Amino acid sequence: MLGKACPPQVALFLKVGLCGGFTTFSTFAYESSSLVQDGHMGVAFVYMIGSLVLGVLAALLGQWIAG
Repeated sequence: MLGKACPPQVALFLKVGLCGGFTTFSTFAYESSSLVQDGHMGVAFVYMIGSLVLGVLAALLGQWIAG
């Protein structure tokens, strides 16, 4: 019922943007903490910093492409 009551853009945001963001972040957090718990501090550091830097660069590239 909710899907029919709201505009398609809102439904897309809720399904992909909001839920997708939570699952992506939880995967990042899980993988990071697993690496730390397993004693792979260097790999965890590179993974976390690399994810942050590449994520921001990808967002900037997307904004640049979009105009």
